[in-house]
Amino acid sequence: MDVNREMTAEWERGTIIIWMACVRPHMADLLSDEEINDRLPDAWEHEDDEIVRVYEFDDYLRGVNFAQMVGEIAEAQFHHPEMIIRYSGVEIRLTSHEAGGITDDDIEMAELIESEHD
Repeated sequence: MDVNREMTAEWERGTIIIWMACVRPHMADLLSDEEINDRLPDAWEHEDDEIVRVYEFDDYLRGVNFAQMVGEIAEAQFHHPEMIIRYSGVEIRLTSHEAGGITDDDIEMAELIESEHD
C-alpha cells in the first residue's frame, strides 16, 4: 500500500505538537466481482461493496482482544474496518470508501487479519 507520511511540528506554549498527515498519492482502483471472488481469503464473504467475516470466540474477552489487535493493524495500514463486537464473535467489514467499493487495500487488510488470527 502506498502511503506518504508528512510530519510537521510546531511550538505552542511550551509543548511541541506534532501533526502527521497520511496522504495517498493515488486513488486505488476498484476490483471487479471476479477479481474479488478470486482473491478473497477463505471464510470471507463479498456483500455489495464490502467484504465481511465473522470470527467466533469462546468468550467475550478473546473477541475484544482480537478486535484490539485488528485495530492496531488498521492503524499501521491506515485502513480502518468497521468492527462489531458481540458476546461470542467479532464481525469485520472492509471497504474503500474513497473509491466507492472494494480495492486491493481491502483484500490486503483481510489477508493481514487472517495471518494474525491463525
